Amino acid sequence: FMRAVEIFILRAWAITPVDLANILNGSNEDQADNSSFKVQEVFRVVLDEELSSSASPLAEQLWDIVDNWDLPLRSKFVQFVTGSDRLPLKYTEIMRVEVPFLAVNRSEQEAHLGMLPQAHTCENVLELPNYWEALLSVNGLEVERLTEEQKQEQTKRMRKILEERLTLAITHCTVYGLDDIPNANTPIFADDEDRLPGPSPKHSGNGSLGPMGLGLVASEGRHHPHP
Repeated sequence: FMRAVEIFILRAWAITPVDLANILNGSNEDQADNSSFKVQEVFRVVLDEELSSSASPLAEQLWDIVDNWDLPLRSKFVQFVTGSDRLPLKYTEIMRVEVPFLAVNRSEQEAHLGMLPQAHTCENVLELPNYWEALLSVNGLEVERLTEEQKQEQTKRMRKILEERLTLAITHCTVYGLDDIPNANTPIFADDEDRLPGPSPKHSGNGSLGPMGLGLVASEGRHHPHP
């Protein structure tokens, strides 16, 4: 640790051992006061350009869903994305939300609707299939030609898909995928029926979780045991 942060820096900033523990692990007092926390008020959230567009309601619906969950589900969401259910000090960590999955035809768009979200806990990255784009494509709709009534109806349908897939991911994924899948034929869930088809992401990096969006077992503090 001292190779990365020299002691004179800590002394210059007057950081005490308690301060350092709170920065790394989160404060116990803060945890007790976080029963009504909102993810966007704890993390610095960075969205993919596609999610930042006003034409897509995906990001808006994501936060509306998560913010309206009860505390246990919100904590599971944080654990799924970061590897720990403990909250950091406000705005000391970045959470990225990306839509990295590419679909080039109708069948792949249909597969996107069946995919679960994924996470890269070492970088606090949540990867979502673009349920909005997939839903419109499967139904032969173009966003530029949607009436207000059609947009409201399709948003309602997309929200249901997003909430079901995200809830399934964060409540069933409790292990680190790369550690617990000895071969490709080993089921991720208890029943093979829980598997859902889906195309491959456009990129895959070290620390990527399994294709069904596995999460880490809750660990003490905010350290990440895997790279």
